[in-house]
Amino acid sequence: MGDSQRLKPRDGVVQLVAGAGRGRAPLYPVRPDPRLAFVNARDLAAVRLTLTPGRTRFAFIAADGRRLDAAEVPCRR
Repeated sequence: MGDSQRLKPRDGVVQLVAGAGRGRAPLYPVRPDPRLAFVNARDLAAVRLTLTPGRTRFAFIAADGRRLDAAEVPCRR
């Protein structure tokens, strides 16, 4: 099973779900949730993180190389 999700920031924290593995099972549907900023249950994907002083960039990259979603957030000490 697998899906990709990005939840809206809460207290400055962004939660990411990268369900890249599924074996032979089909991708499962994601229920509507008002906390979701992004969801994809059609493509297998991984998360690419780029960490720099003061910022984190992340992107969901599909198995075929397409960028499905990307964002940037500030880092806190």
